[in-house]
Amino acid sequence: MTANDSATAKNTQLASGQKLAIGDTAPDFALPAGAGATSIAAAKGQAVIVYFYPKDDTPGCTKEACGFQDNLPHFDSSHTLVIGVSRDDEASHAKFSKKYSLTFPLAADTDGQICQAYGTWVEKSMYGKTYMGVERATFLIDPDGKIAAIWRNVKVDGHVQEVLAKARQLRQAAQQQDAASGLDPGDDTTLLAGDQQVHHPGRGRCRCRPMGGVECAGAPSLATHGDAATTDRAVRVHPI
Repeated sequence: MTANDSATAKNTQLASGQKLAIGDTAPDFALPAGAGATSIAAAKGQAVIVYFYPKDDTPGCTKEACGFQDNLPHFDSSHTLVIGVSRDDEASHAKFSKKYSLTFPLAADTDGQICQAYGTWVEKSMYGKTYMGVERATFLIDPDGKIAAIWRNVKVDGHVQEVLAKARQLRQAAQQQDAASGLDPGDDTTLLAGDQQVHHPGRGRCRCRPMGGVECAGAPSLATHGDAATTDRAVRVHPI
């Protein structure tokens, strides 16, 4: 199965034309991006910014992309991934990324299914004529896959800074919740789970329990763990 076939198979499960709201589960996707594919699920417990833009290498879209790129270290420190989405194809994205040294993934939604799922394929007007196009919009998705913030009809000036501020708030809230639960909100932690060590990267609200309470299988490998209070997520398990 090719990357495009995989994307089509997964994307057909998404609802078409829905208007998403804060608190909704973000539609996942698997879209071609660079040498592979990108998705929300691949974030593995980090927050994700999915921003939609009309077209590669146009003035507003270039300014927005460069703004995200310039602030990428700050998003990284907030444990937030950035994914750009437009209906341009992979070749266009590759050229755009190379020209402006963009290192975050640009997803190629060539059939428009993700734009439909996020409600960003809209009617526009210019010089008295109407046409369909991609709305400039941004979605901040929390580590549990829920939509934490939405910006529609985005004006580029100041937008990246506003999104970054919200991402930092989200990260701070997750750390505070972990601290209140008696968990280490730091970056990297090794916890004991039965006869194995579980390496917890400290991203998201993973409920590892020191000295047991974590369900793991196989080592070294990716294993699912968690408890009834939280969403399961993947961790790397190392034998003691």
